[in-house]
Amino acid sequence: PKKTINMLALFRHHSLRAAARPMLAGATGIAAAAGWQRTFAARRTKKKSAGVAKEAVYNETDPEAVIPTLVRLEKVLGKEKAKLELPKIVVVGNQSSGKSSVLEAVAGFDFLPKSTSMCTTRPLELNLLRSDSGTWAEFDDGRKIFDFEQVEAILREKNQDEEFSELPVTMSIYAPHVYNVSLIDLPGYIHAVRAGQSPELPERIAALCQKYISDPNNIIVAVASAADDVAMSMGIKNAQAVDANMDRSLGVLTKL
Repeated sequence: PKKTINMLALFRHHSLRAAARPMLAGATGIAAAAGWQRTFAARRTKKKSAGVAKEAVYNETDPEAVIPTLVRLEKVLGKEKAKLELPKIVVVGNQSSGKSSVLEAVAGFDFLPKSTSMCTTRPLELNLLRSDSGTWAEFDDGRKIFDFEQVEAILREKNQDEEFSELPVTMSIYAPHVYNVSLIDLPGYIHAVRAGQSPELPERIAALCQKYISDPNNIIVAVASAADDVAMSMGIKNAQAVDANMDRSLGVLTKL
């Protein structure tokens, strides 16, 4: 969809303009320490044309090369040790506003658990990585899963373990058609708690979302349901608070 294309174009532009240069300065040093001298100057050979092989060179400011490399660095070194500020698309909004559906539309897969009784209770850090070797999902424990119904079952289980957790679920999807981007699906804002829930839950969710959207490297996708008053959207309100000029924010209206 046109909105999805515009969002990905903004991500590419933002990651170059606002994040790539300082991010790469630190990442290059880590890459060199790991012995990857050619991490940010990789070459790949395209199809031969008229018997001559044409090559595309990925320089250090090309997000198509940067993002898969940084994801790989995080896997090898660990997130705490790597400390890489990877630009991300952060999806926020009220609970049941349609955030997960927006994320699936960007990814091009149905893999998130959805039902009237199912809500996101912990962050999902999703890396979309282009691959010509097939389509599969991979969790941070190294499991490769080719059945996306099984992926949904695993995510459902991880979201039912506890009421709320700041510990993210990390997974990657490899496919030929995806853009190399990183996305974050966060628990939805709530205004009140149900019976048995902690009275601090709304504040804890808001604080978690604030941590992600206040990062100037991240793009904010604020989702609001057309079935509700847009003025009540906590996603839009908080996006405006941290990004007054809306330079790195997008609004998405769902359930039209």
